[in-house]
Amino acid sequence: MRPRLDRLEQVVCWSEVLTDAARDRVAAAYGVPVLDTYGCGECIFLGTGCPTHRGSHVNADWAALEVVDSANRPVPDGETGDKALVTNLANFVLPLIRYEVGDRLTMATQPCACGSRLPRIERIGGRAADVFRIATATGERPLSAYPFQHAFEHLRDVREWQAVQVGRS
Repeated sequence: MRPRLDRLEQVVCWSEVLTDAARDRVAAAYGVPVLDTYGCGECIFLGTGCPTHRGSHVNADWAALEVVDSANRPVPDGETGDKALVTNLANFVLPLIRYEVGDRLTMATQPCACGSRLPRIERIGGRAADVFRIATATGERPLSAYPFQHAFEHLRDVREWQAVQVGRS
């Protein structure tokens, strides 16, 4: 049953990774655009969710966002970085220049079809530290939280979940 919120114009998500399946369910339930807003404590206005496309437009007039690999080298648009470097251009009291945020981001390769000329984060993949270390035949490797997110998205009765690695195998 669809909730009755007759004047609702949009749903804005903030703080957690918004998966495609969750976005689709929320959009279907409310019948309005679902915006994936992006920010951090040091720059809460970093990105504004796009009302017509997935992702978030970087507020480039207020902040500089660099998506980089583990050695702080820029990664090409369309490739997921290991972390982000943020420069808050509006903070005059305590300037943060190239402040390291452990978020895994992918920048869009094409301009957004909504018409915005601001750079667009295509995918917000979560914190780089949100990985498990697992043993494989070829050695230890990282495992993202995605398999858990994907598994629990189909269990409607699960409202919250937590996965904890208690040791390395």
